[in-house]
Amino acid sequence: MKKIIGLALVAGSLAAMPVMAQAAEFPAVDIATKCEYANGHTGFKKDDRPDEITMKKLILTETETDGFAAGAKFVFTAEGKMQFAEKEKTVVENGSVKAECYAEEGKLIVQILAADDTKQEALTLSDYTLDAENGALEVGSGVHYGLYADYEDADGKAEQTKVIENFVDANFEISTRTNWVITIPVGENSIYSGADRVALDTPAYLSKSGYTMLPLRAAVKAFDREPTKVDWNAGEKEVTILKGDVYFQMKAGEKKMLYGGNPLETSGELEIVNGRAFLPMRDWAKIFGAEKILWNDETKTATLKGSYTENWGR
Repeated sequence: MKKIIGLALVAGSLAAMPVMAQAAEFPAVDIATKCEYANGHTGFKKDDRPDEITMKKLILTETETDGFAAGAKFVFTAEGKMQFAEKEKTVVENGSVKAECYAEEGKLIVQILAADDTKQEALTLSDYTLDAENGALEVGSGVHYGLYADYEDADGKAEQTKVIENFVDANFEISTRTNWVITIPVGENSIYSGADRVALDTPAYLSKSGYTMLPLRAAVKAFDREPTKVDWNAGEKEVTILKGDVYFQMKAGEKKMLYGGNPLETSGELEIVNGRAFLPMRDWAKIFGAEKILWNDETKTATLKGSYTENWGR
């Protein structure tokens, strides 16, 4: 740390003023945390602010061998009008590091009792609760609250610093629900996703069992709300649809599909016509989450309706 020295001219001579007391130099200790919120998310929704936040872990790691010193004290304070809930004193030991830890008056105190200055070690505290005073957390996209540490060395010299910038991530999600409609005229060379036409090289048809059969690849284009990949194994006559991080697998002639590895009964069978794979419309509805299936017998047109949610703010 730099010494600050004041100089004054007194009676025609220079007289040095007293050296100001030095603050403690924050030690070579890296500090990290893991927090969990009431709704299980890293952030939380605007109208679902948690009353309390659990700091599952506070990890203090020496970056030099003498980062911890017996008699030193760390006092942690959270921004955002959050208070550490009272917790009785306990002695925590990790390797040669021994510390007395407790929470009082809204602050978390870690008093180092012993440490080996020839080793680089870490100290981990678990399960401390913070209360948001009267739900006072301000929310918005990109709002973060830091964690401060007041450090006092064995000689009583103190230093405060922000040790974690985004200790609490107060981002919130804005959700909107969007409706979608897929229209399928049987026997025509196109289907419609809303007003958008999706061309078919082979039209939809009615199976012998009376199911509306949709061509696999074209239907994926019409239904696609997230990255979807289609793989066709000609030898096994098996199709795999990867939708987001979930996969569906079907084999021609079988009245079932695997949904994320679990068997699920289908309305009809996967059929191969003119080298194209077709799947019953009702099974497409299961895969893509349709909420309504309508059939117009006069125009031989099937309609699927559904909705999806989009989130912002994270």
